[in-house]
Amino acid sequence: MLVARSIDEFRNLTPPDAVVAATIGNFDGVHRGHRELIRVTREKAAARGMALGRKVPAVLVTFDPHPVHVVRGIARPDLLTPLPRKLELLERAGLDAVLVLPFTREMAETPAELFVREILVETLHATDLVVGFNFALGKGRAGNYTALRALGESLGFSVTQVQPVVVGKETVSSSLIREHIRSGNVENVVPLLCRMHSVDGEIIHGQARGRTLGFPTANIDYGNVLLPPLGAYATWLQILADGPKAPPLQSMTSVGTNPTFGGGVITLETNVLDFSGDLYGKTVRLHFASRLRAEITFKSVDDLVARLRGDAEAARAALRRTPGEPLH
Repeated sequence: MLVARSIDEFRNLTPPDAVVAATIGNFDGVHRGHRELIRVTREKAAARGMALGRKVPAVLVTFDPHPVHVVRGIARPDLLTPLPRKLELLERAGLDAVLVLPFTREMAETPAELFVREILVETLHATDLVVGFNFALGKGRAGNYTALRALGESLGFSVTQVQPVVVGKETVSSSLIREHIRSGNVENVVPLLCRMHSVDGEIIHGQARGRTLGFPTANIDYGNVLLPPLGAYATWLQILADGPKAPPLQSMTSVGTNPTFGGGVITLETNVLDFSGDLYGKTVRLHFASRLRAEITFKSVDDLVARLRGDAEAARAALRRTPGEPLH
């Protein structure tokens, strides 16, 4: 999958006479709704390619950093998928190319018509645009479906609106998935994401307190990824250097502040069950399978250790019910 991080780079990497089928959006999570947009975009690209007798790529225009970082001034937006993970999932979904545009205040103030002319027409040479049911772009979100169709008629591209994807009684969206995660309902996101919610990060040195308790933990530098609420979780751990087909490891994980020892910043610490290797410095992917309990302040270290033993058994039982699929 071709990845360009500027307009100039995209132009340099593609033939001057190339045309594309495009979709636009932040695509945080690359959830089932996003996958449907990609499927329709690929379908439009294939149909256009048949008509023209040549390959027409399916392209996503996305943004980095997340727009809320700029528009709302949020320093650490709660992401479902930071850019590297998002690009990995987009490639698996079958896109041919992604144009990652730097999102700035200037871009936030760009009128929809100017964005369409500069990006879709002059840069991508888009023949087809696929958008979601609630999509809008440009200053004041003026570039809605109706406006885009009018622009398409005058500038020479077709616009297709994809209807919402509904799972059970829920309309799939990034905001809905965040709501479930913030509520601790990590199991509920699996049918929406087609996988468990996960966090990538490097194992860093922590307080090493777990080792003295008989439950050594790996402290994960989790960056800007959304964490579920404070508590204990049954999780699967993948060591990314071992490759995507390496079997995941059972683990129990604490999202917490260590209140029994005086509290502090929120940390993400995982105890890999029945594992004795050294994880320091490795990059891992932690998948949240099930919430075991809320964070507790224990009266004594002995009470904490006893509860950790119970958590380990509860995690094993939960992971038997939620095998290490779907992880990707």
